[in-house]
This record gives sequence, structure tokens and C-alpha cells, in this order.
Amino acid sequence: MSLANSLRKMGILLDQHWCRNVTNTDVLQSNIKTLGYSIRKKPLIFKNINVGKHIRPNIDLNKSELQVKLCSYLNLEKVSNRYTLKSLGLNINVEGKCSMKENKEEKDLMFSFHIDYEGNSKSEFYHPISHLQIGSDAIKDSDTGSLLKVEQPRFSHYPMDVILAIDFIIHNFYTNEQHKKFTSLPAYRNIVKESATKYIKPYIESIYSYWNNEIENKDFKPYDAICSLPK
Repeated sequence: MSLANSLRKMGILLDQHWCRNVTNTDVLQSNIKTLGYSIRKKPLIFKNINVGKHIRPNIDLNKSELQVKLCSYLNLEKVSNRYTLKSLGLNINVEGKCSMKENKEEKDLMFSFHIDYEGNSKSEFYHPISHLQIGSDAIKDSDTGSLLKVEQPRFSHYPMDVILAIDFIIHNFYTNEQHKKFTSLPAYRNIVKESATKYIKPYIESIYSYWNNEIENKDFKPYDAICSLPK
């Protein structure tokens, strides 16, 4: 299935089965090219999310409106008659106007993280080829209170295209009871499995090649993904 078709079908499924909880699904059909896409100016927005019980600061969830905003871009390149991942960026922001339990004050709060896939980094610190990092440009100038913002660390993490990110958000911000009917649909599972095969499988195989020299199509050296696998 082509990149454009996969995104279009995921958009249709969201509209049919998850429309109460998501907006801007039209971004899954615009700015899509053969070798990539860019979903940046207009994010995919997930509503009615569940952030669990252990939250700080202490907010009244019944009087707060939190949502998840997803932005993403992806670029592929053709190498030796196959398409491989060239670069990927993913930003997930949890944000909204929240009511404080202590003084009933309303505050705009945000939590953010991003996942990048990029080769040939020139950073002075270890830079995993695919990594998760807390924070993003969206919160760089926000009030930190007693929190400390630092650039490090970058956690090694498998690449996620927008389809895998959608699946990640649904599984993490909605209860199993809420999403199991939707995420069990054969059409949904097939789309997610296809993305996992395209992006997670090569990543895992390249890491596993540290122990198995018979693996072909290594996209990078294991050390480039995990620092504890020395060259």
C-alpha cells in the first residue's frame, strides 16, 4: 500500500470510528507525496483524553480541557532498489486550560516530547539515530516553575510515522475499554502492522545485527542506535 493510501485509509477509519475524539483528519490527505509528507502547520488533535491519576500540578480534571496535538514529517529515499527512512520528526503536545484544585485558578499547561530520526548528527553529545526527547520548540519559552529544562538525555526509541503515532496516542491516552473495539478492527490493525513493518522492523533488525551478522539491509550500525553496543 502506498504512503498516501495508508494515510487516507487511516483518516477514513478515524472519521468513521473515532470522530468524537479527533479533529483535523483532513491533514492525512494533504501535503502527502510519494516519498514523504509534512503535517506541521495544522496538527491532528485528539480530544476527551485520559491522563491518569498521578498528575502534577494538582488539577481538577472535570473542569479542565486537555488535548493531544500531533505534528509529523517524514522523508524516504531509495537505496539499492528499496525505500529507506531518510528523516522523520514527530511532536506530541499534551496541553489545555486547566483548573487548579487548590485555588480554582485557571492555567494553560503543556507537556511535550518529540521523536526524531536523523543520520550524520554533528552534536557534541551522543545522538541516537532515532530518539525520544522530552520537550519541544512549543514549550521552550514557557514558564518552568520549579522544573528544570535540559537538552539531555536523548532516549533511544524506534521511529514512529504518523500512523504509529496515532496508534501510540490512542493506546496511551484512552483506556483499553474505550479503544479496544476500534483498535481491534482488521482494517486498523493492517494499517498499523504495515507501518510497523516499514519502520520498526528495520530498526530492530539493524540493532539485532550486533549479535547476528547474517542480517542483510542494515540501515545503520547498532552503536548509532544504542550507545551500549560499542563499535
